[in-house]
Amino acid sequence: MSTTAMDILRDLRAAGYALRLDGEFIKIKPLPPPATMEFLRQHKPELIELLKAEAARTFSRLELAATSLRHLIPDEQQRRKIRALAEADARHWRFLGTDGYQHVLSNSIMDQVERITGKLICFRCNPDNDFIGWHVKELGK
Repeated sequence: MSTTAMDILRDLRAAGYALRLDGEFIKIKPLPPPATMEFLRQHKPELIELLKAEAARTFSRLELAATSLRHLIPDEQQRRKIRALAEADARHWRFLGTDGYQHVLSNSIMDQVERITGKLICFRCNPDNDFIGWHVKELGK
């Protein structure tokens, strides 16, 4: 496993774990094996700081779509194909301006990722409706 907090977080998310802060506690679902939990305890302060900074950052829909594409589609060539198809689809919507175009592009990317993986991309928000993370679940569940 990697040693920097950012690498640890990336590796855990790539393995399907969802992490979030609850005060000074890190909540992880599903619960990882004991050896991984011990490793996380050793890096807890750095992970907390990284999760706090991440929570304070505002993500655009397009950044979230690109992140889900990167995490859920391992093959680089397939990612490029999805991105190209999404850009071709969104091109017809440029009259909406930059924000509208990016919104259509992000939806197209997420739709294609969901279709290919058979998983639904779900976003979590806090009570103030600020983005705090994303996870996937099987379609139809």
